[in-house]
Amino acid sequence: MAIKASEFDNGKWDSGLPPVTALLGDEAFFITRIGDLWRQTGKDQGFTERLILYQTESDLANRLLSELDALSLFADRALVELRLTKTTLDKSLREALDRWTQNPPDDKRLLISGPKLGKSEASSNWLQTLETATAVIEATTVPAYRFAKWLDAELDSHQI
Repeated sequence: MAIKASEFDNGKWDSGLPPVTALLGDEAFFITRIGDLWRQTGKDQGFTERLILYQTESDLANRLLSELDALSLFADRALVELRLTKTTLDKSLREALDRWTQNPPDDKRLLISGPKLGKSEASSNWLQTLETATAVIEATTVPAYRFAKWLDAELDSHQI
């Protein structure tokens, strides 16, 4: 089951970042805010390296798989971000994500961020695995009927 970004608990990652997290949706505020929180939490937990991969890169699936299997020269722990730009993935990227979700490395954490995925991706193994682990965050707009309550809670949490 996916977590709504507007209901995301900032303390969820205090005990450790999950091996793979998907932050998907069209609300830039939540993509930025939760992405920043993921990076800061990772840094606080000793992940000192950071690698960003874009869906538009050529041979992305092989780069992602090589990162999965690579050992750091300095034994550093790494944050890997996969930034999606399309609502569908090609077969090779889907297979690479399947591998990563089935056997994640101990010294790396993966954040997949991008737009809400299309219906063809909803049944993919990697996404279902993440949903089962409650590692999918839906970055959608707060509905108008809930906005005032959400805003009040936000202001209270920042003591404003």
